[in-house]
Amino acid sequence: MVYSRFRSAWKNRPDTSTPITAEALDHFEEGVKAAHDALDGRLSDATLNATYAPTDVVESAGLVALTESSGLSLAAVDANGNLSWFGVDNTGGIPRYTAEAINKAIGTSTVTIPNACHEWWILDAYTWLPAEQRMIATVYGTDGSIRACEWRPGMGLTVNVVVGSTPIVDDHNAPGHWVKPGRRAVLCWQRHANDNKLRVAVSAPGPDVASWQDSVVTEATIADEVSYGSPLHIASLSDADQDTFWIPVRVAAGVSWRFQQISVNQSTGAVTVGPVRFFVQSSGGQFYCSFADANKTSGNQVIRVAAYHNPAMTDNHIWYMEIDCVTGDVTSPVHAAGASFTNVLSATSDVQLNGNQASPAITPIMAHNAGVDRRMFYVSPGPYKPRVAYAEWAAGSPDAATYKVFDVQAGTSKDIATAGPRFGYTAEANYLAGMCFESPAVDDTVYVARNLTVKTIERHWTGRGGAASMKILAASTTTTPIRPLCAKGNGPALMFFDMRQYADFAPLGDVRSVNAK
Repeated sequence: MVYSRFRSAWKNRPDTSTPITAEALDHFEEGVKAAHDALDGRLSDATLNATYAPTDVVESAGLVALTESSGLSLAAVDANGNLSWFGVDNTGGIPRYTAEAINKAIGTSTVTIPNACHEWWILDAYTWLPAEQRMIATVYGTDGSIRACEWRPGMGLTVNVVVGSTPIVDDHNAPGHWVKPGRRAVLCWQRHANDNKLRVAVSAPGPDVASWQDSVVTEATIADEVSYGSPLHIASLSDADQDTFWIPVRVAAGVSWRFQQISVNQSTGAVTVGPVRFFVQSSGGQFYCSFADANKTSGNQVIRVAAYHNPAMTDNHIWYMEIDCVTGDVTSPVHAAGASFTNVLSATSDVQLNGNQASPAITPIMAHNAGVDRRMFYVSPGPYKPRVAYAEWAAGSPDAATYKVFDVQAGTSKDIATAGPRFGYTAEANYLAGMCFESPAVDDTVYVARNLTVKTIERHWTGRGGAASMKILAASTTTTPIRPLCAKGNGPALMFFDMRQYADFAPLGDVRSVNAK
């Protein structure tokens, strides 16, 4: 309906050329009625009778709704009047459509590190700093790069820098780190059995993650070859001026594990390479150890250790040990009534664990069983009781594995879930999707990745009344989510590698996260 004016312009007194007449008033009334007739049936009574209440300013939340020609966007206003756009991307672009803003907000609520992965045996690849609401990640680029990243909820990936490189792409080269608010952070990596050097980089205080890209790399030369390495902070050897670490590395053709000691000067960032501390060895190759802090609330610091061999080897013992970081004593609750059998501060050689399958030198928590094969994942951090996550299957049937958790104190195993088929299988790999514990662990929660028709990431725990509880956190029918890993400090995100392809230890995919609960 087009409205026609009664007069082109009304005049005020004393001009009398546009008098208000009955004819003029009737014209107004008829126009209002015609407008209502046109709307009748098109809008509800509630809409037609609604009272307008402006809602474009929400001062208590610091949000301003800005209506634009192309849609609705949101901007946050800080105490100084500075604007930051809701859902802003890394290029600084403003999301101008409501759907786009929402999608960007969803994208920044989870972690995505493109073309990167993490590896087993490197527990501390992620650290959550709750007071600062940020997560620090050190990951392996699928191009062979060593990368340091920072992620903040609602902002996404805020730092993604290259710290070093490896000439051969192999996910065994993945880095580990130690992070503490206000201190210089430490990152280390190696070139999986391709040389004998452990590489260490130190950040600026804060820690300033981006500063890692310009840091000096210190090389520690160890034995004949080096694999793995994630720094363990030794509190009794550290003080306000410096931090001391034992970095567990596999050496000697894959049969021994030792600790490279280093110290970091907090004023200058200088690295002092200390002694190599002897630990344990095996008579067979492809020998693996998992390390975690017991997080004791009193007494001496204790490092938990679990050890085993790759499933390609004939020996499937699993050992559990504890290292007293003050005395150096190494014990096992199932060996020699808990008496010390070596000392990392004074030993001059590695202690032989297995000797032979029938009578291992050091008593394992799980003895060799010729009827099965096993793959170990992690020993649990404390303060909750020590546990070992592993998979077991009937010999010759690796695609029918079951995820299990061994309770060291009780001496019993608990079935968690079926694992599904292997990925990237070779005789030396025999990889399953994986398991992990929380860090620190305060209850019996365990996370698993299952390579089924619908591939899932799941949380398993004991619920009320002792009932087994489970929650699916993520599901995929395209990519394969593997290697779940909790950030140290836990936090909101459970990390995993979203695998597109895996061949000859060269992964293709992205690091991603799901809500950990």
